[in-house]
Amino acid sequence: MNSALRFVSVAIKTGKMRKLCAPHIQTILFELTLPLMLISEYEYEIWTENSIEYVRLQVDNSNSWNVKRTN
Repeated sequence: MNSALRFVSVAIKTGKMRKLCAPHIQTILFELTLPLMLISEYEYEIWTENSIEYVRLQVDNSNSWNVKRTN
């Protein structure tokens, strides 16, 4: 997902691709990307039980699949 979003961000810098992607930008942003950035139930449980551990997980650079950090 992160690779696809990076591709889109690079692609829309050109006028031709921006015109092609324009009808889909709302879907990309609000239906695909935003839900990934929201906190999950599991993350909420970690936050309420141990907020320090939650923050550590969010800034953990060894986890290359951390969506919030990479997005």
